[in-house]
Amino acid sequence: AKNVGVLDSIIPAWDRLDKKLLALQLYLEGNGLRGTGRILGVSNVTVLNWIKQFGNNIKEYVLANMPNERRNIEIVEIDEMWHFTVKKTEIMGRIAIDRLDQEVIADTVGGRSKKTLKRLLRLLNRYRIVQMATDGFNV
Repeated sequence: AKNVGVLDSIIPAWDRLDKKLLALQLYLEGNGLRGTGRILGVSNVTVLNWIKQFGNNIKEYVLANMPNERRNIEIVEIDEMWHFTVKKTEIMGRIAIDRLDQEVIADTVGGRSKKTLKRLLRLLNRYRIVQMATDGFNV
């Protein structure tokens, strides 16, 4: 039997954008990828791909529309996203979110390493950031 999500009766399959926006909102509110997928009736990989797609779209928009002067951001929240593949290989991504605007401003995918973190921090160099917040992850 197909795993039908709670919201399938409320959000028709053809209305994918609303479903994607709800997935992003649930993730930003702290819901996990698997839980979000169960609520929406999609796989956790689909939710991860949607969030990455939002990040890429936002990155393209910001790069195309950001003025030459650097944007001021008061608080940036850096969070990890984990996914384990069928072969039990772990994939980790990090996203940086403008806490006030709830906007993904940078993202990276890679291992749990200083190299991946440094890549994310380089992407954040284009902003004037007052404070960065994390959940205390170790590199």
